[in-house]
Amino acid sequence: MITLRRTGGFDVARASIMKGLDMRSMVRVRAQAGEMRDAEHQLLIKRQEATRSRERDVLLIGACIAGLSISTRVAIAWAWPGCEGAASLRLSPLAGLTSWLRRTPAWAVM
Repeated sequence: MITLRRTGGFDVARASIMKGLDMRSMVRVRAQAGEMRDAEHQLLIKRQEATRSRERDVLLIGACIAGLSISTRVAIAWAWPGCEGAASLRLSPLAGLTSWLRRTPAWAVM
């Protein structure tokens, strides 16, 4: 519209508006903008789903590693023949841990 006004003058621009040429252009632009907005929204949904999936995988792997670490430590303490407190650990894992904590200086635990 601005270029039409600059090149053809006010009357030509006014006549174009009265014919509805600019309204049709605006409708096309709005339709294209709506399509772009919808496409971006679909891409956002896909990215969010992918992020959620990766977060679940990371949490599951972390939980598995933590469980494996704890079970390995318990199994080593349970089976270690010369381990001090192994007998009490075989009876109650928490009893062995608390007795070990009582014997160990605080600076060694940290």
